[in-house]
Amino acid sequence: MKTRERIIMSMIHLLEVQGYSATGLAEINAASQTPKGSLYFHFPGGKVEIAQAAIRVAAERTAQKLKTALAHRDLGVAIAAYVGMVAEDLRASEFCRGCPVANVAAELAASQEDLRQACEQAYFLWFGLLEQRLAQAGIVSSQAKVWANLILSAVEGALLLSRTYRSTEPLDLLARQLPEILPVGVNP
Repeated sequence: MKTRERIIMSMIHLLEVQGYSATGLAEINAASQTPKGSLYFHFPGGKVEIAQAAIRVAAERTAQKLKTALAHRDLGVAIAAYVGMVAEDLRASEFCRGCPVANVAAELAASQEDLRQACEQAYFLWFGLLEQRLAQAGIVSSQAKVWANLILSAVEGALLLSRTYRSTEPLDLLARQLPEILPVGVNP
């Protein structure tokens, strides 16, 4: 892995585990096993620029997982698969890693415009994928927007609760309930 990629991947991990404010440049150096000068060589904007890049990469990685889950023909199964992937990732991290986008957004959305915009773009990406899949299932555009918002909000909230409770129960309940409440007869 190249130096720039190691820095980004290390920042993603640190954002997942402890958020932005608790992450210092020395920690990023140590986690990425790079010399201090490498951070500023690859990211002249410092920690903010590293976090922006990390959010973009994390958003794209999540988007790929979301696309995989949403590829299922049955919409309810697709949504449950997405929530199941989130639960599995959380279990695999022993409840230590949250959503890096949510962590940064909750911490800095009101005070750091560059990072707020990066988080907004990540959420727009995921929202768009959900909205598109819902529309493909026959849900009219205005309702697809509502459902995409509900699903994304519910998953982010259930992830936070699951991490707090150290149990995937909130995500597991969501995976069972969302397919039950989706509009009936929406398979393509």
